[in-house]
Amino acid sequence: MVLYLDVLLAVNWVIDFLLLHLLARIGRTPCRGWRLVAGGGVGAAGCLIVLLPDLPVIPSLLVKGVTALAMTAAAFGPRPVKGWLKQTGLLFLLSAGAAGAAVALWWLAAPPGLAVVNGVVYFDVSPVALILSVAVAYGAMALAGRYVRRKRRRGALTLLVEKGGRRVAIPALYDTGNRLTEPFSGMPAAVVDYGAVAPLLTPDWGPGGPLPPPGGRLIPFSSVGGGGMLAAFRPDSLTLAGEEGERGVTGAWVAVSHRLGPETGALVGPDLFGKE
Repeated sequence: MVLYLDVLLAVNWVIDFLLLHLLARIGRTPCRGWRLVAGGGVGAAGCLIVLLPDLPVIPSLLVKGVTALAMTAAAFGPRPVKGWLKQTGLLFLLSAGAAGAAVALWWLAAPPGLAVVNGVVYFDVSPVALILSVAVAYGAMALAGRYVRRKRRRGALTLLVEKGGRRVAIPALYDTGNRLTEPFSGMPAAVVDYGAVAPLLTPDWGPGGPLPPPGGRLIPFSSVGGGGMLAAFRPDSLTLAGEEGERGVTGAWVAVSHRLGPETGALVGPDLFGKE
């Protein structure tokens, strides 16, 4: 089978761009379009191992691992090592899902030729047709992710935050991985979108304000998309309202995020349910 280098690079560039875009959406990681294009280019360059003689399994995996690390670094910029590795691991899973769906689609369509060299799949089909098949796989995974998010919203909570005589009701999601705590008191913290809680805050809490603003504290955090510090305040009262009624939470903090987004509103962890 004849392998065309331009087809190989172009197709893999588009595929890797779509995968990085999906990774950004799943991890709610802020990114710029040119960085995703750059990350896709790195992934396309990594597929050139198809031109090498057959490699043993371990060297082949090492090359793929280095390529994936370089892709996430190019697409999302510097990250703490833990977050960087999590992003890379998720990219591996997405790549496996997209590749599996694309292969299954073309096997059902009886492709005239298929080559797998050093773990790189090359289809002897037109690049347009292959890109369309991967786009279908991408769309299927995106729809599945949306279904999961909607299902989680059905069991969502409402977080009632009161401060300075004012009160806001914020839609919240229960996140089992949210173990955020204020380091000095050891009390848990809910993560709330800035736009949802802005009516309770002074302008100092905006994106350009000092950290922490007066009366606030900094709480370190770590996530799939990286880590950093969140400014937090202690509300006058905090209440969780759900299907089982309302329950007040005393001593907890509210960490303000400028990346969470209005669709989520707030994230509450299991520790909040143990502090009444």
